[in-house]
Amino acid sequence: MTDGQGQFTLLPSKRDAALTRQVHVRWDVKTGGGPDVNLIDAGSATQTTIVALRSQQAPAAWPPPGRVQPVETTIWEFDATLAGYKFEQDQDYHLVLSDANGNTMIAEIPDPSVVDASSRFLPQITSGRQAFDARFGRQLQAPCGTSAARGVRPDDRAPVLSGPRDRDRVL
Repeated sequence: MTDGQGQFTLLPSKRDAALTRQVHVRWDVKTGGGPDVNLIDAGSATQTTIVALRSQQAPAAWPPPGRVQPVETTIWEFDATLAGYKFEQDQDYHLVLSDANGNTMIAEIPDPSVVDASSRFLPQITSGRQAFDARFGRQLQAPCGTSAARGVRPDDRAPVLSGPRDRDRVL
């Protein structure tokens, strides 16, 4: 469909469906599911930094055929400050995490109601979400506070339809 000036547009329902598909690219990988979830070493966490996580190379082929090792098979842990967050239309929280030098990355707390019941991390996603809601709710101001972040870093650096890329994300 065009807008009368030759520009391609999508009807709202089709646009919203396309955006949801893009946002949830590799959703099973992001939320602890999928056929190769057992590759994740959930028994230990590896200390790292935002800089080290951001320096990981994106996969040469997109989408990758499975979990990207070791990025998506390691539980990463690092200290960060919650610089801000946004409650998204898909009911997820996107968190802006910052280190002591101002390096940032985006983390995500998915809505547990849309995470597959077979997710290896559903209990942690649910409790993390409940703790975040209890502390911050859905307020719009950007809270500040130091915290430890822990999770798998899904490699979701695919091109997006529009807007900024959440290329440096941890769950």
